[in-house]
Amino acid sequence: MTRAVRSLLLCCPLAASLACGDSPVSPSYITGSFKGPPGARANPYHSFTVSADGYVDITVADLAPNVVVGSGVGTESSGTCVLVAADDSVTKGDVLEIGLTKGTYCVELHDVGNVTVPVAYTLTVYHP
Repeated sequence: MTRAVRSLLLCCPLAASLACGDSPVSPSYITGSFKGPPGARANPYHSFTVSADGYVDITVADLAPNVVVGSGVGTESSGTCVLVAADDSVTKGDVLEIGLTKGTYCVELHDVGNVTVPVAYTLTVYHP
């Protein structure tokens, strides 16, 4: 499934709520950065809070070495990030865009079988 289709599917509840008479609000956007050194088969995740309904952009701002990994957005449950949207073929510079409603979410970087040494990364999350 392409990123655009995933974004569209996840945005439908947001669009439906806006179409029902709710007045859209222009939220302030926040940029957060997360860094870490995942190793092979590691799935580090980081939590962030969306203060208003809107689009969230997750950018793989840095990745060294630049290998293909997976990235996704979800909700935290029992110490893991349960993904609701993911892309298993991201590299440095790639962006995952998703429509989310107000709430607490997690962003994850995960090995899809290409990581053989620790990988330094920076994920940038731009959200309302």
